[in-house]
Amino acid sequence: MEACEVFFLVYSADMNWTPELNRYATLHLQNHFSFICRTHTLHFSAPNFVFVDVGSFWGKWDPVTRTIFIAQRLVLEYDWAYVEWVMVHEMAHMLTESWDRVRLRPGAPHGEVFQRACSTLGLPAFMRTAQVDLEARQLDWHFHETSAETTKLMDKCKKLLALATSSNEHEAFAAMSKVRELYERYHLDHSESLYQEPFVNLRICFGKKVTHVHFLRIISILTRHFSVQSIHIDMPDIANNVILRGVELMGTRADILMAEYVYYFLLQQLESRLADQKKRGKVRGTIQIKSYRIGLLDGFDSKLEEEKMARERRSQTGLVLAKSTVRLDQYLDECYPGSVKTFGNTQRIDSSVFSRAQQDGRSIALHKPVESRAKGSQQLELRT
Repeated sequence: MEACEVFFLVYSADMNWTPELNRYATLHLQNHFSFICRTHTLHFSAPNFVFVDVGSFWGKWDPVTRTIFIAQRLVLEYDWAYVEWVMVHEMAHMLTESWDRVRLRPGAPHGEVFQRACSTLGLPAFMRTAQVDLEARQLDWHFHETSAETTKLMDKCKKLLALATSSNEHEAFAAMSKVRELYERYHLDHSESLYQEPFVNLRICFGKKVTHVHFLRIISILTRHFSVQSIHIDMPDIANNVILRGVELMGTRADILMAEYVYYFLLQQLESRLADQKKRGKVRGTIQIKSYRIGLLDGFDSKLEEEKMARERRSQTGLVLAKSTVRLDQYLDECYPGSVKTFGNTQRIDSSVFSRAQQDGRSIALHKPVESRAKGSQQLELRT
């Protein structure tokens, strides 16, 4: 049976491979292979993983030796997500072969049956071909053209959010409220065309081995108020052999741009206001710090929830928005079958600090959004 390959188009000879890095990378790929099998109920025995110093392919599945070969350069020069996608591409060949044995007739290496296997495994569309240029600008959805309606929406929101820098709290609150109203109106006015809009995914690394509760709270705000869905993921740091925690956000490009901005904005607000509280001697110790962070985010969340409920009472938009949410939930289930929504466990907090932080949280107003790639994130485009 012919070996199947994923070719790349540009090659650089700079290599720095070590036995230790080889061991770490093999271990993490074995773990991810097991995760994919559990997620999609596949009964594959683990193949061999071999990292090779080559310039002719990114990955290759050899059915005779049951070996997945991965180019060392892929690990050395690219985000680990690309290594996982190449492995899943080769798993799609494994799945295709198992189907071909049942059908008793082999298909084309990257033909219709292979594409169906890729869809089953949730592989990004750009990783389903025989040739993949990982250095191509078009792989980053930030550089894709947007519709005239989306561009107009983002321009309006930028102008409104610029008002949020005003020292007048009521003016800043009104600006943020208008932005949320514009986003809901955008979903209502373009509900049909949005069904043709491809979803994009954004990976954000928390930079921690454990997920702190304020990260969970921020992600909850994004999923509740900014028309995105999320799933928490492991993000291996191969160089240091550690597993960091992160999140993968899913939604339309406009919604992910806003969610990306809000995530980093809220982190900045948390640390800035917490530093001020520490300087004034109002927050001390781990429990009070955690209490202030949770309370601040709870106050911001409450303010957004009150606005949303008020708008739904006025315009009765809930059913239309719920329809859009169903489609996004279906997309999440396609990418991660059997995933469940989880909530944080009970946290020990300081009630007085929490209450004070809630009031501070209600005064948060959004600033000007940033559309360029945020540091520490990995963007990707997946299928609809």
